Amino acid sequence: MDAIDAGILSILQQNARTSVKDISDKVSLSAPSVKERINKMTDSGLIREFTTVLEPKQLGKNLTAFMFLTLKLANVNDKFLHMIENEPDVLSCYYLTGDFDYMIQIVTTDSSQLEKVLSKIKSTHEVARTRTVIALSTKKEKHSVAP
Repeated sequence: MDAIDAGILSILQQNARTSVKDISDKVSLSAPSVKERINKMTDSGLIREFTTVLEPKQLGKNLTAFMFLTLKLANVNDKFLHMIENEPDVLSCYYLTGDFDYMIQIVTTDSSQLEKVLSKIKSTHEVARTRTVIALSTKKEKHSVAP
């Protein structure tokens, strides 16, 4: 990846709907060359996906929480991971080092719905202990790394 690729990626991260023509003007490269570079970065897996980021509050999802949890047996987690994968209010799940096995980001409507999600997660027999914290506000949120 060179400086031009980094410039293209930076533009796409700000707005993935930016036209190839507009990108080509900003990076001083022909539109076909920009399109070819974008295709190469997509084919190589560097660009994982083009997506739409929604505003949770516009959808009535006003509560963000982070749940840290430990499983009873670290190697017996298929049921747990399947449940997490299929829970619509779970945005992300990270496998961790340290005191807990996983950290789960939950974005939901309110504390009542959060309670339902937490109860569902805790009800799997694989969960040994949890700790949940509620975010009061978001100070920084990015959806991708910098090129």
